[in-house]
Amino acid sequence: MKKILVLIGLICVFFAGSAYGQFYLGLDGGVSSQKLTLEDVKFDSDTSFVYGLRLGFNFLFLAVEGQYFQVSHNMTLSDFPDINWGDRNIGYNYLGLNGKLFLPIPFVRPYFILGYGYYTANVKDIGKDSVTDVNFGIGIELKLGQTFGILGEGKYHSGSFAIDESDLAVKNYTLTGGLNFYF
Repeated sequence: MKKILVLIGLICVFFAGSAYGQFYLGLDGGVSSQKLTLEDVKFDSDTSFVYGLRLGFNFLFLAVEGQYFQVSHNMTLSDFPDINWGDRNIGYNYLGLNGKLFLPIPFVRPYFILGYGYYTANVKDIGKDSVTDVNFGIGIELKLGQTFGILGEGKYHSGSFAIDESDLAVKNYTLTGGLNFYF
């Protein structure tokens, strides 16, 4: 029922705002810092390159966007170097819907982000799991004319995955820059 209401709301916003709003396509790149915890096992933090894309609709001081990003981190243990989870790679993906609230400042547009979507964690040779969870953050966009924008944003993502009958908690911070093309 919630999904249907959200879909109806998005359709209403699309048709009501199409005269005043703009669609956009965006490309992102940046860094992701990930902290993993697994039932009393300590992992070192890892920073890696993150990339993604977004498709959204901007209406006045609000925007709704679908976003996808992907990042691959190394899992290095701080303790217990002989455990099966050490020296592995974890693929981390997000596919979801984000809402943005822009502050009313011309040209330089700071904003708040709140999102919800599917996170997938895939630990090489061990297992894979998907969860739904929220994310939040802040950003700023410099809009150059009617068709182009440069942006930067920081977001916090978290999730608890059940991989190989273990609870793997993932805390992830992303700091990205990107381009938006309005049409």
